Amino acid sequence: MRWQLPEDGHLKINVHGAFSHESNIGATGVVVRDSTGSLATALAQWLNSTGSALMAENEALRDGIRSIPEGTNEHIVLETNSQELVTPW
Repeated sequence: MRWQLPEDGHLKINVHGAFSHESNIGATGVVVRDSTGSLATALAQWLNSTGSALMAENEALRDGIRSIPEGTNEHIVLETNSQELVTPW
């Protein structure tokens, strides 16, 4: 599946978390684009003692939600590649 532009009036937030068991260090990345594909914002951070890939994905999701521009009138599309994070029990 290829990345697709969000519809008009939407912002798409893509998030990803990564984790290394060997070093016990993780990282998150967030990219926010508008319906023209223009970059609205991007951020990344290192995570110490994350504990698991799932927790790194969770932190990335939180960062993505926090990156929503204050006062935005656009609809938000949030994408993650972590099926485990978004699948109900």
